[in-house]
Amino acid sequence: MKLYTFITTATFLSLLLLTFASTAHAKIGLTVDPSLVKIQIKPGKAITKAFTVENNSDTQKQIVVRLIPFEKADSNGNPIIDIKSNSSWLKYFAISNTNIKFEEPFTIEPNSKEQIILSLSIPETANIEDIYATLLFSTYENTLPSQSKGTIVSASIGANLLVTITSELNPKTILKIDTIKITSPHLKIGRKIFSDSLTTLTYQLFVSNTGNHVTETKGTTSISKNDIVLSVQKLLPQHVISKSNRQLLNSDGTQDFTFKPNTLSFGWHSIKTNIKTESTNSNNSTDIFIFPLKILLGLLLVLFLLKTILKFSKEKS
Repeated sequence: MKLYTFITTATFLSLLLLTFASTAHAKIGLTVDPSLVKIQIKPGKAITKAFTVENNSDTQKQIVVRLIPFEKADSNGNPIIDIKSNSSWLKYFAISNTNIKFEEPFTIEPNSKEQIILSLSIPETANIEDIYATLLFSTYENTLPSQSKGTIVSASIGANLLVTITSELNPKTILKIDTIKITSPHLKIGRKIFSDSLTTLTYQLFVSNTGNHVTETKGTTSISKNDIVLSVQKLLPQHVISKSNRQLLNSDGTQDFTFKPNTLSFGWHSIKTNIKTESTNSNNSTDIFIFPLKILLGLLLVLFLLKTILKFSKEKS
């Protein structure tokens, strides 16, 4: 029981490294390319994909390849993996290499590469659906604590596979912009939002995919006043798997979208976001009143001080 608990814990911790891919690469000396593959395939068809695993360290490594299905992802797009998960469609996949098989260790020499050929064959009777999996590459160590025996997973990296099984060229997708969240200082009265013109406006965007197929976020977000566009920012294209939510990113990879108003800006401004996919469009907007609050408060303070000084001068005279 202790050995089982130890192995399960070690494996689970290794899977957490998938969320921090760059850190994992540095720690275990492995890289995998590509790290994400999207496939659209018809029932009855087959396809192969090549993955390159590189050992960047100065030591020989034992590697085991696994394919782990997943159905959910977090708001950053990282798959939520359960090592115990299984699926009947895993039999659609196979490794075509003669010397490499699933669940069987193979060796990569120091500072060398190995190419893994993954084949996918969809039967004619397959369901029209999306299937998602992580192709997991785990390093193995032949040593355990003194009270245990055997081999355990040391650390892992993975490549995510997003597969759409469909007979349509552009399967229907349903992508909705759920939230436009103002993150800079602001005042909210009921549903009305107010912001100071001296403060850089920052906001974040969130979408949900309620359809049955993965889709990509391509589009723009803009700020306008009286239908005159003042600022346009591009969205970073990202994949959103079915039945999941995801935060949109700026084209530079940051979470916040920004707008610097003119110092004396006054009036209602509209934040508009538009996303276009192959089969549908989605848009959302929210209004915010921008005005020079700090300047007005400063003027009121000056007037108050002047009034106080004049009053004091009259009383003194």
